[in-house]
Amino acid sequence: MGLIFVYNQKELENNNLKNKELDFIERANFRNNGASPFSIALKIKNYDIEEIPFEKISYHQKWMKENMYIYSAKNSKRNLKEPSIFVVYPEIESERFETLSDFKKNPNEYAFAREFYKHPNGAKKLTNIIITSTDLDLKTKTIKAINEIEKLSVKKSNIHLMELYFDNNIQKKSFDLRPELPLIIYL
Repeated sequence: MGLIFVYNQKELENNNLKNKELDFIERANFRNNGASPFSIALKIKNYDIEEIPFEKISYHQKWMKENMYIYSAKNSKRNLKEPSIFVVYPEIESERFETLSDFKKNPNEYAFAREFYKHPNGAKKLTNIIITSTDLDLKTKTIKAINEIEKLSVKKSNIHLMELYFDNNIQKKSFDLRPELPLIIYL
């Protein structure tokens, strides 16, 4: 999951010229136009482009290998109230670790990253994600496909908001980052 953030305006504009069917400029301007500022990156088991469950647009950046593409939901450009949805190809997917013990099985060349998985606040695992959006059509093929994913839901509301739950909120703590970011974190 992610919140759209512009690091380099010129790069964003150049990218938009190459990828006119994508929604980068509109989403980066979410505070002014009401677009959902969120993106959802999906990994698909047994990766097959034909199995992506929604209309898609291929997207390529210069840092990607030749003939490698990310596939963005076509609906993301047509309906800016929906989160931007895209599917990553296996070569750029990160590994998924259920526990720190699983991560320790990785080669030692990744040992430096093991400390990132021990957060000082005690959070261990993301257990639920709720994204709300205004004027959302819950019956589009894209949103229906997203809402079939376990521990992820996109709902209609009067605000744009992402709620991240770690460890089923066992600590009973929350961090509301609004108004700077439309994000609440539950530990």
